[in-house]
Amino acid sequence: MKTVYRISVDKGRCVLCRYCEVVCSVALKGEFDPDASVIKEIKLEGSLDAISCSPPEGCRGAPQCVKACDVRALTYAEEGVGD
Repeated sequence: MKTVYRISVDKGRCVLCRYCEVVCSVALKGEFDPDASVIKEIKLEGSLDAISCSPPEGCRGAPQCVKACDVRALTYAEEGVGD
């Protein structure tokens, strides 16, 4: 069985502050730059609808972005899929 790692956003809680992206960029690349994070925005009809992230190996278990989110909009999950 393969393990898939995901970070999901609760759109009802997210305030679009992008702090998760800043924390991600610092944790993974040592840069204070939200555009350098591995979190990607999914835009629908011209506005931010959700974020997408498949956490790299360094984030597995305790992603800094999830810990840093003050409104608790992010969740981390490990899921077994397939054979």
